[in-house]
Amino acid sequence: MKLKKNNRSKNWYAVYADEHGHERERTTGTSIKKLAAEIGAKFETDALKVRTGLVDPAQLAHRDAARLPILEHVADYLEWCRKDGQNADGLRTKDVQIRAFITEHECQSLRDVVPAALMRFMHGIVKRGRAPRTANLHRMNVLAFMNWCKDYRRISSHDLTRRTVPKLDEAQDCRRKRRALTETERERLRMATLSSGRWWTYLVVMSTGLRRNEIAHLRWTDVDLETDELHVRASISKNGQEATLPIMPDAREAFEALRRLNPASALVVPFVPTVETFYRDLENAGIQSRTASGAGAPNANGERVDFHALRTTCGTTLANAGVSTMHLKRLMRHASIATTDKHYAKLRTTDLRSELERVNERSIQLAATGTDGLPPKLHPTTATNRVFQGTTRSKVTSRNTRRTASVSAYEIGNYVHSGTTGNNEVQHPSKAGPVAQRPRAVDS
Repeated sequence: MKLKKNNRSKNWYAVYADEHGHERERTTGTSIKKLAAEIGAKFETDALKVRTGLVDPAQLAHRDAARLPILEHVADYLEWCRKDGQNADGLRTKDVQIRAFITEHECQSLRDVVPAALMRFMHGIVKRGRAPRTANLHRMNVLAFMNWCKDYRRISSHDLTRRTVPKLDEAQDCRRKRRALTETERERLRMATLSSGRWWTYLVVMSTGLRRNEIAHLRWTDVDLETDELHVRASISKNGQEATLPIMPDAREAFEALRRLNPASALVVPFVPTVETFYRDLENAGIQSRTASGAGAPNANGERVDFHALRTTCGTTLANAGVSTMHLKRLMRHASIATTDKHYAKLRTTDLRSELERVNERSIQLAATGTDGLPPKLHPTTATNRVFQGTTRSKVTSRNTRRTASVSAYEIGNYVHSGTTGNNEVQHPSKAGPVAQRPRAVDS
């Protein structure tokens, strides 16, 4: 082992053979040569123990990490997130929330991050008047940081789990309930903002489901009007993943209008309307009044419209149009279907009533034609008839699918029985003559 200095620091650097036998240069953290020599010798001894199999390298990594201040681990974690391509706004939120926990509970090292401290921190947030959802977001970021420390051998393990640090109940104190715009409200918003050109920004969000940060950083290179595809870059998406969305006619009309309004801009929307401007547009359109603070006033159900509600409108419109939950999840770019159902598939009472009316109309049509609406053909291969009081049932086994299903005689009314054949085969009407009538109850 030898010591050296360089122009980057006043501290001594130790040069020694690491656990792989390669030459390594590592700072000793001191400018005192005698102390630096002792530290360098310790580096060399530890590397020799690992190389000979006397010590697990993970133990040394945990020991070295435990000596570092916790804020250095936070800085390394944020740098890793930045290199991973995570959103800049999300990184700032992580930094603020993790440091808030560390500062409030005076954490000096990773050992100080314990379940009791995090629970006190979360309840303190609620006592200060913040919503439980805010406390849960702090919890999520602290847990993500500790999981990263575990994965990258900063600590061997930690006690922060879903059981030791449960989430607070957000449903009991939900501060922000969003609602989707109705068709009438959309038309009124269009009339109020078309002359200013802001309508096209609102229409893009309602047609694509883009978030505010995503629409603010969307470039024309991300919009392909020839193939009608919209590319969301990983650097601007909330989950840090790329996505390709279809451009529907409404969105295409909005993109073409924005292109005419800003022909020289690289950004699709150079100036996203501010929150104050959006609330003023809603008030001018007669959709929602404003409170004394300038925010949107909630309706009788406690729901209000904000900029993110335009995205809610997109999801709700797709759900009302009959888009399946799985496809809706992909279009809204959610990690979980539960999130899609909870936030972006809110069906109004009128929507549910229309669905029931549609089913009722179908039932009337079937009654008028004398049909039962069942599939016209069943293709059973074998049937064993069982006669119950007033009902005949058949247990049908399909050779193709190797599945067994219990099928009532009501469902096979369009088939005829072949009599007492060896396997009680049920024949199709094309092979057995006239179609058999639906079986009636047997009088006792």
